Amino acid sequence: MTFVVDCSIIIRLLCNVEGDDLLRQRLARTVHAPALIDAEVSSAIRA
Repeated sequence: MTFVVDCSIIIRLLCNVEGDDLLRQRLARTVHAPALIDAEVSSAIRA
């Protein structure tokens, strides 16, 4: 199975929300992301 992440998932994981253990386990393997994910995440962090 292939997982594709978006900005909201990355921001949620960076916020270290309690109860995201299952999400972290699922994303511990190789995932795919849109080409602009780094720009989207940095924009969300700065806002």
